[in-house]
Amino acid sequence: ATNTSAQDEVPKKRDKITIKLGTDGLDVSKGEKALIGKAVKKSKGKTNTSSLVMDIGVCNILDNNIYPYMNVLPYDQLKTKSINFNITKMYGISLYKKHVYLTTGLGFNNNNYRHLSNIQFASRDSVSQPSLLNYSLQSIAIGTLKKSKTAANYLTVPLMLQFKLGEGKKKFVIGGGVSAGYLVKGWQKAKYTNNKTKDNISYAFNQFALNAIGEIGIDNRIRFYGSYGLMPIYKEPLQGKSLNFGLRFMGL
Repeated sequence: ATNTSAQDEVPKKRDKITIKLGTDGLDVSKGEKALIGKAVKKSKGKTNTSSLVMDIGVCNILDNNIYPYMNVLPYDQLKTKSINFNITKMYGISLYKKHVYLTTGLGFNNNNYRHLSNIQFASRDSVSQPSLLNYSLQSIAIGTLKKSKTAANYLTVPLMLQFKLGEGKKKFVIGGGVSAGYLVKGWQKAKYTNNKTKDNISYAFNQFALNAIGEIGIDNRIRFYGSYGLMPIYKEPLQGKSLNFGLRFMGL
């Protein structure tokens, strides 16, 4: 006799993970769900989109200091190898027929400044003299100091208005807005004749950052980004502001 009560178990179908690398960047999906890259869905008549956005470029410091009164050499003359890097998970909602988007997100920003000067930061926690400053600048003898660089890491929240002009996949893209940042850590590296040092100098950086940001390019082809600091990078008395620009990958 045949036992008809037993049923063959049907194996559950698993969604495949697909990885695609194209002109618009990297896309990783599991079944119909996007893990990395662009994801588009309809919600109450609006088009929502999201993407992992990566920026790689150069950074500079616009020098607004009056050095005769500071009694130091210009601290923020930078080498061309100074690097800016951003990675942001961006979200956008279409305001008008996939041509106008309001975008925001959460990101990580790193500015790596490679200095030409012989200025180093030092904490004033142990200094007995009263001062409103919590750091000082030290001039290191040229020849003793071989390399000097500072860097700052920020968590960022951008807010932009983005326009896509034209039809099809090759739309002209232009956008602008602001980005607010919160300092995670600031540090400086120095290479001397006989040793190397790496010190936490978060005390010298402004805890908050505010930048004007923008992008321009051709959708699914190439984009450029730029940012300008609306607040000084360091705490008083230094008044330098950041200026960054470079290539953008995987934009909305």
